[in-house]
Amino acid sequence: MVYDVLVVGGGIVGLATAFKTLEKNPNLKLALLEKEDVLCKHQTGNNSGVIHSGLYYKPGSLKATNCINGYNMLLDFCKKEQIEYELCGKVVVATQEFQKPLLALYKSQSDFVQPESAKNEVVSFVSRGLEDLSISRSKEKFDWGVDIPWDDSHVTYVWFDALLNYITALGYGEDETLLKRYWPANVQVVGKDILRFHAVIWPAMLMAAGLEPPKQIFGHGWLLVGGEKMSKSKLTGIAPEQITDVFGSDAFRYYFMRAISFGSDGSFSWEDLSARYQAELANGFGNLASRVVSMVEKYFDSSLPEASDYTEPEKQLIAIAQAAALNADRAMDRGAIHEAIAASWTLVDELNNYITQQEPWKVAKDEDQKQRLATILYASAEGLRILSVLLAPIMPKATAKLFAAIWPGKNLSEQTIADAAQWGGLPAGVKFSKLESLFPRIEQE
Repeated sequence: MVYDVLVVGGGIVGLATAFKTLEKNPNLKLALLEKEDVLCKHQTGNNSGVIHSGLYYKPGSLKATNCINGYNMLLDFCKKEQIEYELCGKVVVATQEFQKPLLALYKSQSDFVQPESAKNEVVSFVSRGLEDLSISRSKEKFDWGVDIPWDDSHVTYVWFDALLNYITALGYGEDETLLKRYWPANVQVVGKDILRFHAVIWPAMLMAAGLEPPKQIFGHGWLLVGGEKMSKSKLTGIAPEQITDVFGSDAFRYYFMRAISFGSDGSFSWEDLSARYQAELANGFGNLASRVVSMVEKYFDSSLPEASDYTEPEKQLIAIAQAAALNADRAMDRGAIHEAIAASWTLVDELNNYITQQEPWKVAKDEDQKQRLATILYASAEGLRILSVLLAPIMPKATAKLFAAIWPGKNLSEQTIADAAQWGGLPAGVKFSKLESLFPRIEQE
């Protein structure tokens, strides 16, 4: 049936417009759709909106009014004036009306959907055209869900109801101050199998409500075991504590954020985890920290010496440290966590190389080289400070221990990437404290 006028519920527009239209056009055929507030308009085909059955409304045109009373009043009005109407059980989101706005969003914010493979999938999907989405389901097929307020034979489509929680939990419709404080989100991380709900339907819903979409939707991949997605039914799942009980939570975080490119599928193996733990964490980073702290304790009574003239090796170290901070920061901004870790690790490798080449244990034997020894150890300790800041989001426990040892009384959580990029932040004369092993060696069974 084709309706002249449809009354649409969306929680955005007011009842007054509906009454005004009906009073001027009492012989129009009506279809009533109600969830919260209602609006009635001529079907011109020029309007845009979200919930409809042939009619669109312009978001934000009127303030909300009482929904249940307004709906009942409209029904009474139609009956009194003998206006033909029909109650429609199926509620539809006019997703197709948002094809162009969505494509414009993807173009203007080139990183709105990440990683790039996910973006290409979404753009291709939307470019092929969108169909309107039903946001109600008949109870004949679904016996659970939130009832449609005006039709107890239908329930709300679970994804429509679920997506709204992102903003209703932040005060949408009740606490605008709270909502503005936290919305729009900088990034929403979702599984790649639910990417379309978040990168297509969700921003369309927000546009209709007059709200900004999140700044980015990031679709992460699956964790594979034996080449297959982890599955409870196939008993291929691995409980996190099986890993953390052996290697600790920092190693757990490090492994899954470095070994697997964020956004891609990745395979897990105990052998790879163990090898990386020993080579990269215990030997690479942990041993580096222990050596530097121990040498400051041994040669300068735990008091960090002041550096003197920097030679070419120190200048190279400083350049690599600053580049590591810059590249890690940029990688984090685009959600490439594995690249941020790799950028930071260039400093780990350079510090190990620097100490090996400068051989401070040999320099310490020559009393005339005391100032040179001071420069080597200051540069090494300053490198550790920078690493503590860069790696804190990845390994919070280990970096907090390290930072507390080389700068007692200072809070690592107050440090920023900008601090890390500035060489010389660690003050000479600071008294080091004992540092326990950051990544104890694990005996192989």
